[in-house]
Amino acid sequence: MFMYVFKKMNHVTLFLFFLHLSECAIVTRNGDDTQIFKLNSTATLKWNLNGVLDDSLATLYSVYYNQNKNVFLRTSDTSNNLTKSLTVEKNDPFNGRVSGTITLNNGTGVLSVELKNVEYEDSGNFTFEFVSTVLDSLPTQEKVDITLDVQSGPSKCGSQDLPKNFTCTKGNEISGSVTLCGKPRPNLSWMIGDQSINGTINSTKADQHQYTYSFKQNVTSKMCGKSVSYRATAGLFQNKDVSGKALIIIPSYGPSKCGDQDLPKNFTCSKGDEISGSVTLCGKPRPNLSWMIGDQSIKGTIDSTKTDQHQYTYSFKHNVTSKMCGESVSYRATGFKDNEVGSEALVVMGSYDITAPVFIQDRPCPVFTWDSDNHGLCEVDLLLSFPQNDNNFRNLTTNASAGSFRDCCFTAYATSVEYKTMVYLKTKDGNRFEISDINKPLTTVGLTKTTTTTTTTTATSTKNLQTMLIIGAYFGGIATVLLVLLVIFIVYRYSKQRNKDV
Repeated sequence: MFMYVFKKMNHVTLFLFFLHLSECAIVTRNGDDTQIFKLNSTATLKWNLNGVLDDSLATLYSVYYNQNKNVFLRTSDTSNNLTKSLTVEKNDPFNGRVSGTITLNNGTGVLSVELKNVEYEDSGNFTFEFVSTVLDSLPTQEKVDITLDVQSGPSKCGSQDLPKNFTCTKGNEISGSVTLCGKPRPNLSWMIGDQSINGTINSTKADQHQYTYSFKQNVTSKMCGKSVSYRATAGLFQNKDVSGKALIIIPSYGPSKCGDQDLPKNFTCSKGDEISGSVTLCGKPRPNLSWMIGDQSIKGTIDSTKTDQHQYTYSFKHNVTSKMCGESVSYRATGFKDNEVGSEALVVMGSYDITAPVFIQDRPCPVFTWDSDNHGLCEVDLLLSFPQNDNNFRNLTTNASAGSFRDCCFTAYATSVEYKTMVYLKTKDGNRFEISDINKPLTTVGLTKTTTTTTTTTATSTKNLQTMLIIGAYFGGIATVLLVLLVIFIVYRYSKQRNKDV
């Protein structure tokens, strides 16, 4: 019947007819703009079709994902009465988890997309495009989006959760964390007994909708026997909650860190400096604490600060020697049931100086000597700078433990030497980094021209030995020539004297 009417219409009438049809949408979404499905469930998205023409030249049914121009589901037909599956294209973004069907009865029906085992990453826009072409008319094209939102939770994930008990004492700070997954982010509340306490939320893996919830609370004696608990709900799943609790017990305990005193990360100092540190621990009975620098014990003191809360402050003071560079100041405390706690801080020597530097005239060229201490686990380099007779400088770096430097290429024309030390720490991977002041100025030592015998022994370089051999050969050659001339002269005089006698 429709085709008969279409054939009788002139082009203008036909155009007006289709203009009228275009005002009535053929495609509408079945449901809300955004449709929520639970994680790992099967999501079904539907579009309603109404007024699909029969015997069209071609009607295309295509589905896109996130505005991608590549269709991943499609089919085509000329009939408005059909039931068929959509073809899954090779660029399927869901790796075989998606399928589609279309059902039409006299131009009215449903196109359905089914996605199995939905994941958070599947959330996005699904666009159904309808294109129908009829003889002697403009194509009819419509696009309708449905947004898929995959939600879940809350559920425990990760390794963080409350312990069975909090064993503590009055004044202790207790803390706990729990890691939950959910979309949207779960709402979590903390309680001690029937009292709410504050907590914090830290997003650890936001792309996986995984969050860590934490609390810190100072314990009072009236909290003994009560439980720290939490309860979490999320989004559409308010009727599903996750909870946990831990009992607060206050018996003999410890040791544990309490208060705000502890070792710094590093002790930055110089040889001869006094370093000191303190740590506050809680325990019943009082924790036994020992101090160490490297593998050597050092003395400390114990100060009871809050005896009623079994809280104690431990301190040490110690003079630094150069060999302590790179070592760690550490403590170890033991207490109830041999529980222990400890910490350490690195000794970093920001400056290091050599002693008795002397730049002295010697043969075949000046030598620079110095004394250096044992610098422990640190590495100390010496930057040397020698001014030359052309107003330039020749620079080099040597290890401070060498004790001396002589190379005629550097020292022969130098009337002074400038130096500074550079201190390095080695990392576990074998690299090293400078811990000394990079802006430290150079120290100048003038050349001493003296004949005073020095006990400093320096190794003659290969180059110096070669120079001495050449000089020796030169003067030896001259001596040989003179000796030959002398012999010739004596023979000549002797021969002349014999001739006279004859």
